[in-house]
Amino acid sequence: MLDYRNRFMLRSAAALAMLSAAVHFLHRALGWFQTGMGHVMPGSAAPSGMAAEGSALSLNLLLAVPFLLLLAAIPFGRGRTGAAAWIAPALATLSLTFSSISIIAGSGGSVEFHFSIFMVLAIAAYYESMRLIALMTAVFAAQHVGGYLLAPELVFGASRYPFSMVLIHALFLLLTALFTCLQIRSKAREVSRLEAERRHKQEQLEGLLGRVQELSRTLDASASSVAGLSRESAAQSAEVGSGLAEAVRLQQRQQSAVEQAQAGLADIAAKARRAAEVTGGTQHKALAADAGLEEHRLGMESLLRQMEDAGVILRDTAASASGMVKASEAAEAMVDSVREMAEQTSLLALNASIEAARAGEAGRGFAVVAQEVRKLAARSGGTAEQMREIVRSMRLENERAASRIEEGLRASETAAVRAEQSLGQFRSLQQELLDMSGGIHALTDSIREMDAGCEAASSRMADIAAGADQTSRSAQRLALLSEQQRAASAQTDGEVRRIAVLASDLLAGSQGGGAAAGASEPEPGLDRRDSTGEAAGPGLRHPA
Repeated sequence: MLDYRNRFMLRSAAALAMLSAAVHFLHRALGWFQTGMGHVMPGSAAPSGMAAEGSALSLNLLLAVPFLLLLAAIPFGRGRTGAAAWIAPALATLSLTFSSISIIAGSGGSVEFHFSIFMVLAIAAYYESMRLIALMTAVFAAQHVGGYLLAPELVFGASRYPFSMVLIHALFLLLTALFTCLQIRSKAREVSRLEAERRHKQEQLEGLLGRVQELSRTLDASASSVAGLSRESAAQSAEVGSGLAEAVRLQQRQQSAVEQAQAGLADIAAKARRAAEVTGGTQHKALAADAGLEEHRLGMESLLRQMEDAGVILRDTAASASGMVKASEAAEAMVDSVREMAEQTSLLALNASIEAARAGEAGRGFAVVAQEVRKLAARSGGTAEQMREIVRSMRLENERAASRIEEGLRASETAAVRAEQSLGQFRSLQQELLDMSGGIHALTDSIREMDAGCEAASSRMADIAAGADQTSRSAQRLALLSEQQRAASAQTDGEVRRIAVLASDLLAGSQGGGAAAGASEPEPGLDRRDSTGEAAGPGLRHPA
């Protein structure tokens, strides 16, 4: 930035030096400005011949000084630090100053060419340095005082010039320099204020981005936790489904055994009816029936234990479903927190946009960043709302699954009670058969009673078969519910992965916004402090 400003000023100084040479040539060689330009004030004496224009040696010296200063400044034009940072601007300013002095002297001191003083003052103001303005003003003041005392022809175009006019020249020169310095100081203060405000808002934005990053990390961790719970629930559902399928198979085998028992009891009844005719084989058949009943009783006890195991599994599944409901409620609360923080982020971004709009042109870049943050906050709020609906749907599905598991658990407990009752009936029937075996000698008298007992046992076995069929259907329903719960867990896992991806996108966006907010500071100005030590100019920038 500094070398660009030096290049511009060196080119301007070169143009002014060439203009000075042109004025010297037009006036001294061609005599263009000898008549009609200079105005002799009352009380002054017009010059005559070369005496009015000054000696050729003085004019040539004044013509050469700007070029010499320009040549001396060129090697320091690219310096940014150390002595080069102020030598090049000082030499360029002196070259401009002596170019104006040379123009005035080369024109024969014509009043019209005194306007070149204000031109070079305006050019020097490009450096925004009060010291350089003071240096130029001091040189012009020395020119006027020295010219008035030593060579008025070179400055005022007359051998005698009223001192009051010299004072008027000096007054307007000082006023011009003063107001230029005041403008530089005012601009420096305003730029400093805007710079401080920009830094303050940048710090606020960086803090906001830090909070967004922390929120994204928290959301990512929560999503990972929910995903773990979902996978665990899916595994438990698969395990429960496998256990229920096994229970269904066992129940079907038990039902087949009950049907076989019914057939055996019918056969026993037939044999009992034939016992009146064949009493010799009655005892053997009774013992065979007792053995069959013992086998069926053991099968019923095994079925009862399996149903109790299934009840334990269902209780564990119900507890897991309840845990998933609580986890879904916690995730829903966290999503609400995310949505609230997104709304706060949007409000902060809106305030930042308003402050950037107040800052005007200087806050345009910051306004763009604030607008992007506001869009990001809006996206975060929308995403949080979607997440909230997803988590709420998950919670409702888990609650329904838990309710169905509780129903299955109650049905399983009812079936277990009925199986226990059936087992008691088996034991009673077995005892009856044992009594029948002990009273084989009285079989002929009690054949009708035994036939009635066999029919009652057959009826009970039918009830047992019906209960076993109902238990099988309940187990099948529970297996279906377990499969549905596993599918819901898989869907939950997919939604959690989507939440994790959204959290990663939000974190990456906040980090990208933080990098954009950390833009580089402008280079320090050439001379930002005046003689009092206060800031005298803003940082160097390209001309508007």
